[in-house]
Formats: sequence, structure tokens, C-alpha cells
Amino acid sequence: MLKRWKVTPSQMDNMAITYGSCAPDETKYNPVYLYAVIRYSINQKQCSLWFLQKVGEIWKHDLTMMQKAIMFDNKNRWNFVPGVSHRYGFAFTDWKFDSRGYPISSIN
Repeated sequence: MLKRWKVTPSQMDNMAITYGSCAPDETKYNPVYLYAVIRYSINQKQCSLWFLQKVGEIWKHDLTMMQKAIMFDNKNRWNFVPGVSHRYGFAFTDWKFDSRGYPISSIN
């Protein structure tokens, strides 16, 4: 998947700055299928989720599923691609999403 992906030093600097201000909220783990999701606060929409799968003794990013399931808007806020199901849904049973796939707070 990443074979043709070109990333500039500026893009990596921006990513480091963005994630430097992110504080992981919680890691959800499925021990049966060996999947995990690193989540950030629902209000930190510029801090994207991380999908992980355990292969042997190693945790690997599931970048292919992330690419299919997560997209970003013009303000670099993540949301789920509407209608795409994925094996990491177990990590979001406590969240609500709007019709465009953005997580919404249950506190009004």
C-alpha cells in the first residue's frame, strides 16, 4: 500500500506537531481476534485512530483497513467512510456517529 506513497519532510513535520498535541484516551482490545484500536478523545478529531492487528508476537498497523474506513475533511478531521464496515467496530460501541461518519459527543 505504501510503495507509491511519497511523503515530504514538511508533511512529516506537520504530522509530528499534530500528534505531539494528542493524548491517547484509551486502547480498546479484542482478545479473541487480536485486534486493537488506539483512540483519542472524541473532541480531538485531528488525532486519527490507529487500527492494530497482532500477528504472531508483533502488533502491526492495519493501514489497509484504516485507508478504507477512515477519511479526512478539509480541516484534517477524521471520520468513518459512511457504509464501510470494518472489524474494528468493537472499539466504538460506546460512541455515536452522525450520518457523515463523524463521532459525536453524547454530552450536549
